[in-house]
Amino acid sequence: MNAEPAHPAAAVALTGEEMAWLLRKARRTVEEAVVGRRSEPEAEGQVPERLRERRGCFVTLWKGGALRGCIGNVLPRDPLHQMIAANARAAALEDVRFSPVTPEEVPRLVVEVSVLTPPKLLAHTDAEDLLNRLVPHRDGVFLQIGPRAATFLPQVWARLPEPSVFLSRLAEKAGCAANDWQRPDAQVLVYQAQWLEEAAPGHVGGN
Repeated sequence: MNAEPAHPAAAVALTGEEMAWLLRKARRTVEEAVVGRRSEPEAEGQVPERLRERRGCFVTLWKGGALRGCIGNVLPRDPLHQMIAANARAAALEDVRFSPVTPEEVPRLVVEVSVLTPPKLLAHTDAEDLLNRLVPHRDGVFLQIGPRAATFLPQVWARLPEPSVFLSRLAEKAGCAANDWQRPDAQVLVYQAQWLEEAAPGHVGGN
């Protein structure tokens, strides 16, 4: 399987081999979940040590350059290799924005995995201060507005490079008005990510 180079985040800093291991795991899980095959899970000793740590992660599926599914967890939960598998299965079958992936689609999918640093609250005084503190193309953003929340991975900056537009689209993704990110009670957390995707022409990553 050909893959594009991993995009590094210093605080994540998995090796290329470790990222490729996760990418293969995600691909295999999608194929098994959609087609219905089952293989024996890896023995604990077969999993690289750092992939047993608890980290946030996402699995994103693309088809023909368009998003086909994306599920993840910003906060660390179970061991990384287990969450990659769980998120891959959910991205294929449970993303409510899409119908479940069909067996015929599987060969045309491009799989992407992202591993996150722990999110940190981005303190800011007002909307202008928030825009100045965000670092495009580096920061993933988790936006909490009252009971609603949503996140954009750092890859999304490639198609939404203007910070105000980025935050407006994120607020809409959370089910809020576009300018609700400016509300005094809105909370913004940022994280960085390291990601790797299968090589394929013609699409830009993110979720």
